[in-house]
Amino acid sequence: MDNTSAPPCRQTDPPLPCLSQRPAAKSAFLAISVAGFAGTVAQILMVRELLVLYYGNELSSGLVFSSWLLWTALGSALGGLGSGRARLSAVTLALVLSLLALSLPATLLWVRASRILWGIPLGELVPPGKMLIIALTATAPFCTTNGLLFALAWAVQAGIARRRGESLATDSGTDTELGGAGNGGPTRKPWGLQPLVIYLGEAAGAALGGLCLYFVLLPSLSVLTTTLVDGLLLWLAASLLLAWSRKDPLSGGRFGLVGAVWLLAGFAVLSGCFQAEALDRLSRRWQWGPDLVAGYDTPYHHLSLFRRQNQISVFANGLWWFSAPDPQTAEYSVHIALLEHPEPRQVLLVGSGIAGLAGEILKHPTVARIDYIEADPQVVPLVGSHLPREETAPLDDPRVRLHHVDATSFLRQCAQRYDVVILHCGDPMNLQTNRFYTVEFYRRIAKVLNPGGLVAFAVGASADLVGAVQARFLKSLRTTLRVVFAEVMIFPGETARFLACNQAHRLTTDPKQLVGRLQVRGLHLRYVREDTLEDALDPLRLTTLAAALDQRTVAGSPPQPVPVNWDFQPICYFQNLLLWAAQLHGNILQGLLTLQRYQAAWLWSGVLIQVLIVLCLMNRSWSRPGAAVGFNVLLVGGV
Repeated sequence: MDNTSAPPCRQTDPPLPCLSQRPAAKSAFLAISVAGFAGTVAQILMVRELLVLYYGNELSSGLVFSSWLLWTALGSALGGLGSGRARLSAVTLALVLSLLALSLPATLLWVRASRILWGIPLGELVPPGKMLIIALTATAPFCTTNGLLFALAWAVQAGIARRRGESLATDSGTDTELGGAGNGGPTRKPWGLQPLVIYLGEAAGAALGGLCLYFVLLPSLSVLTTTLVDGLLLWLAASLLLAWSRKDPLSGGRFGLVGAVWLLAGFAVLSGCFQAEALDRLSRRWQWGPDLVAGYDTPYHHLSLFRRQNQISVFANGLWWFSAPDPQTAEYSVHIALLEHPEPRQVLLVGSGIAGLAGEILKHPTVARIDYIEADPQVVPLVGSHLPREETAPLDDPRVRLHHVDATSFLRQCAQRYDVVILHCGDPMNLQTNRFYTVEFYRRIAKVLNPGGLVAFAVGASADLVGAVQARFLKSLRTTLRVVFAEVMIFPGETARFLACNQAHRLTTDPKQLVGRLQVRGLHLRYVREDTLEDALDPLRLTTLAAALDQRTVAGSPPQPVPVNWDFQPICYFQNLLLWAAQLHGNILQGLLTLQRYQAAWLWSGVLIQVLIVLCLMNRSWSRPGAAVGFNVLLVGGV
């Protein structure tokens, strides 16, 4: 009999999982490190896929993260309860890693199939209740298993620390005795490094996973292939643990079940890797329908391209971005702004130049330079590959200069001055797009404008009837522009087109003056014509829009002025969130309006009162370290 095998568990210690110290120690570290890597990759990809389904804003992000943390906590709790009753070894960890390898790609396929399974039409807003159900069902398998693995790996390392006589608590940094003072028991060391290794391994793996995903995986692989590679890594780690466990005396009799799961995970992941391209196309059609031409994942967003007849429509992260060719949108986006300027020469275009906007700008004979900003360097080649040559030809004009940089960074370093700045960035539906509608951003634009220069952008609106919620949203944009610019005008229509100039009395609402500039510049346009200009700038239409924007009551809320939109006070985003809520359910709108009425000081006071109540309830338990630790973890996790 081999006398070097691990001794049995101490009977004097609290019940601990029986385990073999070797290979259990290195197995636990390997398992948790690989799980940390896979967990970071999975979280980023799953959140991205769910937000594409939800047309994500921060409220939907909160539902996803809440579901993620809930299932992870449940898995950790189950692992903690079961570890004291199970015989733990590397085989146990290999089983959980194999389950993780299976659940990761399966979760992605479940998310992509959700539009079919839950009957969500393309372009329709998902109600919050359905959001929560989808998030809970999608995150349950991977997160519960991941939390279970963490608890089991910690139990393995903590058990090794106990068996080596290392205490799980310190007493003023001094050594204590296992049997108490004077009992002659073996000396315990203060808290050993064994369980700490689990936290270090998980953190190191998570950090490496984020770096590899951004710099290696996403630029070269599709999302589905990335999850399969991630699953393959988990399966290989499980294979290594099983190889280490062949001489483990505690692993006998359990290779049957573990081997079956391991083989199933290996077969599924390896088969998926060989059929990744076909499986990705199939799952994307589940997600988007038969009109999908292609889907691309870039470090910035997921791009989905649809073809209907001769038009390509581009969706970024589930939201419609632009269509091409779309001469009506392109003409209105460009010519209204350029006609308001008497002689536009230098033009800055932020976004969607590939959608025909650059070509429309070049129709003005006075234009000498166009700086076109497209932050994502993959947008132009990817979208351009699906468009006719005549649609992309304007980008080859020597007057057009393409910049792959964030618009804020470009403006901060820009030495060029412009007559017109055109923003085509989408509505402020989340904090990412809201930053293009803040005082700080407008001030950067104002610094690069020539005297008499103007900025123009459009947001969704109604041509004839503007409701109270939408009016407050439009007013918040107008109020913010007026902080920076001397004159602000709204050109009504199916989209509300904002024009702001750094000098007063330069913008005109006289359609005859605009038509005159059309004729002088020799422009023959299909949609921006004399009759459409006269209709949009009809005095009655302008007066009706101004009256709608000046109303102050929304669904019974008390009269109050609309505040200014700042980077750290995103009021325009909140007003757009009210629009989103109004389309979903009136109760959601009322709830958000109720929150708006309370000042931040009242909200923080409520949080403080809750903390004080919890402190009072736990006052009797402070003598127990476990209660104190639990309270601190709860508080820090909530923050």
